[in-house]
Amino acid sequence: MHCVALVTDMIFETKIRSTAGAVGVNLTTAASTDELRNAMDEHDPGLVLIDLNEVGGSPIEAIALAKGHQSCPYVLAYCSHVQTDLRHAAEQAGADKVWPRSRFATQLPLLFQDLLDDVQLG
Repeated sequence: MHCVALVTDMIFETKIRSTAGAVGVNLTTAASTDELRNAMDEHDPGLVLIDLNEVGGSPIEAIALAKGHQSCPYVLAYCSHVQTDLRHAAEQAGADKVWPRSRFATQLPLLFQDLLDDVQLG
């Protein structure tokens, strides 16, 4: 399975990259909506991760872009737990899940493993 992550926070990019590598998920990162589009076209990901606090454009636009892509990826967005308006906007834009940043950080290995299991069983 391939994952594309729209993330500009270097700490979270490192966490996502190391977690993906540990469980065998291929990962491409993007720092803007344009890079996300290009990465999705190149890799047809099964999962797209979107940092709602990314600084390279509109994360809400990125969700719509991902949900409209031919690969029909699962889209998980994340942000601070206090950003309820942003979380609601992400849900309205079509994100499959919107998690608080803390849950994302702790649950990422399980998310990757669950998705890998689904791919192998499906």
